[in-house]
Amino acid sequence: DGISTPISASLRVRKDSVIWVSLSALLGVEIARVLITPDSLQIINRLKSTYWKGSIKNVQDKFGIPFRYNDLQNILLGQVNFLKSIRFKAAIQKDNYFLTSKNKNSSFEANLWVDHRFLPSQYDLQFKDGRLIQVEYQKFEKHAARWMPSQIRLLLNSIKDQMAATFKYSKITID
Repeated sequence: DGISTPISASLRVRKDSVIWVSLSALLGVEIARVLITPDSLQIINRLKSTYWKGSIKNVQDKFGIPFRYNDLQNILLGQVNFLKSIRFKAAIQKDNYFLTSKNKNSSFEANLWVDHRFLPSQYDLQFKDGRLIQVEYQKFEKHAARWMPSQIRLLLNSIKDQMAATFKYSKITID
């Protein structure tokens, strides 16, 4: 509803196993906790004293987005290996490599921009009905010989609503 709310989050990822997020408002008061596994999602809303548990399939049905655990994990880690099953056409656009899949038989179009280090700079998944998932990697830093995103902008457009979030990682620890 056009409201911007700064929230701090503690995010932990155990690869291919679990994503744990603790969300805090001003003064460090926890407002919510989220636990995501490959097949389920659990949310504790501390502000309303409510708890919700459901399957990843429930989330897919509710929001109409083909959401999988590995997709979210890869977005958070700046990896694009969730595109293996999509055929792309390649071009060079400004200083980036541009990959696009314009398959008439598909319900979506995927566009990927990759920088000179072969790190993703932006990924768009545009559905024919107008829905959009856009991930923009605004900054990368090297940690333990790996490039990790340190700032990500996520935009989700449904047919009725739009949500944008910017993630700024302040501390990254690997293993």
